[in-house]
Amino acid sequence: MNKIVILGVLFLALVGIGASAVLFNQTYLPAVYKQSTLTPTQTQTPTRTSTPTVTPTQTPTPTPTLVLEPVLFPNGDFEQGPNIWEESSSNDWELILQYNYGLPDDRPPYDGDWAAWLGGETDEISWIQQVIQVPFDLPYMSYWYWIDSEDNCGYDVAMVLVNGEVADFYWLCVDNNTSGWVQRVVDLSAYAGSLVSIQIRTECDWVFYSYLFIDHVAFQSNHLVSNLPHENNPDLDTNSLRREIIHK
Repeated sequence: MNKIVILGVLFLALVGIGASAVLFNQTYLPAVYKQSTLTPTQTQTPTRTSTPTVTPTQTPTPTPTLVLEPVLFPNGDFEQGPNIWEESSSNDWELILQYNYGLPDDRPPYDGDWAAWLGGETDEISWIQQVIQVPFDLPYMSYWYWIDSEDNCGYDVAMVLVNGEVADFYWLCVDNNTSGWVQRVVDLSAYAGSLVSIQIRTECDWVFYSYLFIDHVAFQSNHLVSNLPHENNPDLDTNSLRREIIHK
């Protein structure tokens, strides 16, 4: 047989085998075995996460507390003399007095020229009072007082009455002598906004003398007592304090 013919036959045989293999691969093999060209999936480069900026927390500025100035009672400094106040003495003494005219020379008022003098007599009940409205924002009563007493505690007494009820109470006695003007504060917040009768009162027995001087009666916003120094005077000579003014 001619070589050319033989080579042609072999070529055709090889081509047929290759085509059959391709057809078999596409027709009979499972998909998992089929030859395929996989397109690689592009991996995304992660985006850098920015670090959040920390905003510092501001400390709130404290709101200052509003402190209202004290307000005097009408004629609370007694500089109008015996006006506005109602007064009473069981021995018929005048109670609201002017310095160097009724008040002892060595007991000047807390301020100004006038003050109230309660007690100063045996078997004596003295009081001064006003009908007044207690302010909502100033519900504390403040006044300055000076105690001079010869008595033991438990006998002569001073008090503040509101509508006839005791709101404050203390003994007039040697142990409580103040040797000068001292501030006292009474809580009247239960009466805030109300019209009330406020009375400052002393009751003295028949044995020893007790003296209570009152000045600068006011309303204030809190219970704080002033620690500011106030000029004191020489010790009281009780023998010089016997009342010498004319009876009403």
